[in-house]
Amino acid sequence: PVPGRRGSRTGVPYSDTWVMRIGEATAAPRIRLVCATHAGGSPDVFRAWRQAVAADVEMLALRLPGHGSRIKEHPYREWGRLVDDAFAAVSPYLERPHAFYGHSFGGRLVYELAVRAESAHPGLTTRLFLAGCRSPNRPQRHPLMHTLPDSRFRAALRSMGGTPHEVLDRGLVMDRL
Repeated sequence: PVPGRRGSRTGVPYSDTWVMRIGEATAAPRIRLVCATHAGGSPDVFRAWRQAVAADVEMLALRLPGHGSRIKEHPYREWGRLVDDAFAAVSPYLERPHAFYGHSFGGRLVYELAVRAESAHPGLTTRLFLAGCRSPNRPQRHPLMHTLPDSRFRAALRSMGGTPHEVLDRGLVMDRL
C-alpha cells in the first residue's frame, strides 16, 4: 500500500499518520473494525488477525504518537487532547458501519471514540469490544499507577512481574519513564 493512495473499494487512504489499514478486505467491506493496542504497543500486532477475520471486514488500527512507527514522537500527556485528536483522525472512517476493538489502554481509548462516534455518526457503531480493561461503568478501584510516588510505583511493577529487577533497581532507567 502507498500512503495517501485511495482504496478502490473504500475511498479512504490506505494509510495515514494516525490510521493504518491491516491488509485488504478480499470482499466488498460490509464493516470496518478499528483497533487500538495496549499502551506502548504497535498496531502491527493486529496483522496476524487479518487471516482470522472475515474477508468482508476492513481492518484499521490506530497509530499513536510514541508507539510503533511513531515511536520518535512524543506521546500525549493529556487524555482529552489524545481523545480529541484520535477522534478527528478516525472520524472520516466512521461514515459507514464500524466496530471498535481495544486492549487495555486501547480499550479505554476506543470506548471514548465509540461514545463520540455515536453522536457524530448515529447508529453506525455496531459493536464495541474491550479486553484487558475494566468496564467503563465501573469506578477505578486502585490509584492509577502513573500517579503513585516512585517507591509505590516500583512496588506495583514488582508485584505485577515481567519487569526485570535490574530495570527496577536502576534509578537512571526508571527516571526516564
